[in-house]
Amino acid sequence: MTKFKRKDHTLPTDTLERRDMIRWVLEHPCWYAPMLRERKGETEAFKTMLPKDLDYLPGFGWSQCISIAPVFVNPKDHIVNDDDQTNTQFSIWIEAGPPFDMSQDEYAVEPKENWNKYNRYVASHDFNLDCGADTLDEALLELALLVKFYYGDYDKEDGQGWIKYHKTNPNGLLFPKKESNE
Repeated sequence: MTKFKRKDHTLPTDTLERRDMIRWVLEHPCWYAPMLRERKGETEAFKTMLPKDLDYLPGFGWSQCISIAPVFVNPKDHIVNDDDQTNTQFSIWIEAGPPFDMSQDEYAVEPKENWNKYNRYVASHDFNLDCGADTLDEALLELALLVKFYYGDYDKEDGQGWIKYHKTNPNGLLFPKKESNE
């Protein structure tokens, strides 16, 4: 599996390029469409699903899928220590993930009103997208690089081009195809 190498990239310094990258990540379709999971007996049809067949979710977007936490960390190791006196450097931490369809989880309890488009989706946490920086804009730029690496670019014209990057992994979840840089 190819991993994102944090030291192999630099953040842009041009203000307009930074603005465009932040807008790009906040508009990425991964925040509006669910992580998909194969249903038993539908494997072949599911694998050939076209991007236009995937509905966008009502009420979902980046604000439901990106968690931003301001923290004070120890400047020596960039973690929050038990000894609060050592946590003197301000940092922004981000956790994020696309919507997840709870109706596909065999352990989820179905609501009394049955699953519908308003109660079946929850935000997920994709550990690959965990990042942080000293400022909010730098943290969002880090997130943009991770989203592009793990979820691919997208065509702003059709808004769904990123789905073309998906492939089925051994767990049956659809994740984006990773390009090897090794």
